[in-house]
Parts: sequence; structure tokens; C-alpha cells
Amino acid sequence: MASFFKTVDTMAKFPNTLGVLAGNELINNDATLPVAAVLKAVVRDLKKHMKLQNEACGQRILPIGYNAATSGARDKEVLEYLTVGEDHISIDFWTCKNYDLKGLSDVTRLEYDDLLHRFTNTCIPIFLSEYGNNSQKPRLFQETTTLYSSAMSRVFSGGCVYEFWQNTNGYGLVEMPKHRGDKQIPAHKQNSESDSLIYERRETDRGVLLILRDFVNYKTRLAEIGDIEVEIDEESTEKKKEKQETGTEAIGGWQANLHVPESCVDWVSIKGSFERMKFLW
Repeated sequence: MASFFKTVDTMAKFPNTLGVLAGNELINNDATLPVAAVLKAVVRDLKKHMKLQNEACGQRILPIGYNAATSGARDKEVLEYLTVGEDHISIDFWTCKNYDLKGLSDVTRLEYDDLLHRFTNTCIPIFLSEYGNNSQKPRLFQETTTLYSSAMSRVFSGGCVYEFWQNTNGYGLVEMPKHRGDKQIPAHKQNSESDSLIYERRETDRGVLLILRDFVNYKTRLAEIGDIEVEIDEESTEKKKEKQETGTEAIGGWQANLHVPESCVDWVSIKGSFERMKFLW
């Protein structure tokens, strides 16, 4: 846990840090479901550490979340388990990857409907950590328009397009051609995107920066969306309170057999350190 504590202490210093993840794609099949109990223990200890740091020196308390590999039924069950209980042991937000959303076909509309139905009763902020299917190039990002629609925004808090820098998988929005020593390698020798996918070439102090059409298309979609008005869902707030008090959604199935491990942290020693820190402050 010392590494976890060091990380949150470091990230809390940056004003643009919105939150931290306690885990990333750790539960991928039924055999790894017991990891969920360990995640709750990690969340509990991280929150306790941040609370003590806040009391000692006013350090900012960061929201803690978990990133799932998919938006499937198993991950929804894990989400329910991680949000059950009082705030000090439950996650504050949840994210997942989804590359199934693409275009505006009937199949895609069914995907949207299924996603909304599956997560409509979620009681914490959730968003897509990765999206942007690249089976069609350049990407049109029609799914961005839908993701930020009023209907979707009642459930999802947007998402992050994958990814900023171009890589071998071809998901980038911009590209900085690689250099070999002081000599720039010609773009046509780097397996770079074809010219039809490049919108603009910019000269920078670090070399040529390629602005890909994906970047322009994504920027255009975001500009078209504008402000979104979403009514506050008081029902979700009530559901969160109910889950804190009863934990009803976590009783039964594999969740009922899990036991959250006791803390491995020497809290007596840590509290003593914080008390000395408070005295110095």
C-alpha cells in the first residue's frame, strides 16, 4: 500500500487531477471475481490515508474509481459490488472501455439502448475510458454525438477517445514522426498514415507534427454538441443511500461469498507520523 499512498500524495498536488484509479482491468473472467474484495480493501485504505493527510496538512482528497475492461454484464455486477456500502469503502466513479459503439446503424442503436438499460440505475458517475472504433478511416465519431445526447448524459458522463498520439494500432489523433538521431525519418518509411488521413502538417521545434483527420472530425463533433442540459436524477441519490444502508444489490451470487480483507497497514505508526506532521504545520 505504500506505493499507492505515495501515488495519491503526488497526484493530489496537481490541480488538474480529477481522480485516481484503484485498479485497471483486473477482473476479466469468473476466476478473477474474488479480486473485487481486495479492491474494496484498497479503496478503504486509500480513503483512510487521504482523510488523515487532509486532517494533518489539508491535502486534497481525490475521488477513487475503477476501470473495467468491458461494459458487459459481469463488469456491471462488479460495479454494483464496488459501490455497495458506506462511502469510506466504496468507489466514487467507474469507467469502462467500449469499442462496439460506431456510426448510426440499427445495430449500433441497439448497443446504445442496451448500454442505457444496463447502467440506468447506477448511483455514481460513470464514463467511457476508451472509445472510438477505427474500422472506418478516417473516423467520423458519430458515436460522440450520441454519447453526449441528453438521453445518454443521464447515465454516462461522456468519455475519452482513444488515443491522442498515433501508434502502430492506428488510433491516434495526431502524430509526431519518429526521429533517428538528428535526422528525421521520412514519413513514407515509417508506416505512417497515408496522406489521405493527414489534415495538416505543422512545423514545430521538435519536428513535423501531423494533424490527422480523426482529430479534426472529433473536434468538429464536440463543437456541434455544445452545452448539455441534464436534469439531476434524485432517484440515483436515493438508491446510493439505500445501498449504503442495506447493501441489497450485493447480496447473493458470487458477491455473497466474498470477504473484504483486513488492512495490512500499520495505522498506529502512520497516525503518529501524521500527528507529528500536524504539529509542524
